[in-house]
Amino acid sequence: MDNLDGFEQQKQNIINEFNNITLKLSSQLNNNGLSVEENNLLQKRQRFLQGKLSLDMSVVKRRLLAIKEQAEDMEDRIELINGSENFFKDLARLEKEDRPSFALVAEDTANILMNALQRINYIETNRRFATVAVDIWEQWTEDYKIFKTKDKEELKNSAEQDGIDESIWQSWYADWQKLRFTIEEKIQPALARGLKGDIPTEKENEITVIEQLIRCLEMYKDDIDKFYLEERKGIYQKYAFAPSGDLQDKFETESELYKRTAKFQSDLQEIIFSCTKTADRMFILKWAENLLDIQIDEIIAFVADRDLQQISREVLQSFSALKQKNYDAYLNDAKAYSQEKANREKQYNSLMFKMRNELNKQK
Repeated sequence: MDNLDGFEQQKQNIINEFNNITLKLSSQLNNNGLSVEENNLLQKRQRFLQGKLSLDMSVVKRRLLAIKEQAEDMEDRIELINGSENFFKDLARLEKEDRPSFALVAEDTANILMNALQRINYIETNRRFATVAVDIWEQWTEDYKIFKTKDKEELKNSAEQDGIDESIWQSWYADWQKLRFTIEEKIQPALARGLKGDIPTEKENEITVIEQLIRCLEMYKDDIDKFYLEERKGIYQKYAFAPSGDLQDKFETESELYKRTAKFQSDLQEIIFSCTKTADRMFILKWAENLLDIQIDEIIAFVADRDLQQISREVLQSFSALKQKNYDAYLNDAKAYSQEKANREKQYNSLMFKMRNELNKQK
């Protein structure tokens, strides 16, 4: 405790600075309009950053004092036993109680202290990214609130102006929300990796790799938002009265979304191959993986759910095979990676054309 007090005095400036910065993380989330799943995601993200960035030494002191109080309680019990007529029996009973070894208690208390000191030293060394992490958290949390309120209202008003039923635009919003939620899930893993330290790159950059990833993710998110607010209605109106119009509407929507996903992957490619270590390249690819497959997954699930007999088994098997392809084997060759990505896009577009063509033949 004395050592902690002395260290706290030495690092008072950085502790005060980050206690002020992380005050934002102690604010109560307004969960109005959020589903249980969404609320859990946002709360988990907030608690994660609180745990990583809080420099409040009072928490550490409370933990150490709790251990000290339990040790003192045991000393008092031993003192009572020493004056007991049933000394041996009472002492044996105390000895048989479940408790950790002294070595484990000593190691754990040392770890509590060292973790606190190391966190201060880490944040002092990586002050810039730690501050950026809080800004990213705040920006994305506020933006998701806008998505749940203002953006939803804008979609609703746009649809109702053209007499589109509530059930229709609500289904659009549900699809949009599903995609936005998957995007939101990427923030915490990215920040967690960034807080472990910089990812080395071949050339120096003003911002870290993790900041670059989140910027790419933000551009992708903005593209998705723009599509639903400005283009989704037009696709519906194009097929509203056509034979198999609901299916054509779905397939064109997923094709348009895939264009945005392909652009996101192209943006990521430059970041991936700027990293010097294969492990970091694999981290980025794994981090983005389910977003890169999301339109393929959506089509496979949609066709299975509708049990569409018009779609041939061959086309469906080709879609499933497309999902099985991965890029891990190409992570050491940017040109080969780019070629494989282009081939995958070409195959996706070809399969979508075949699927829509088969629907037209069934009219």
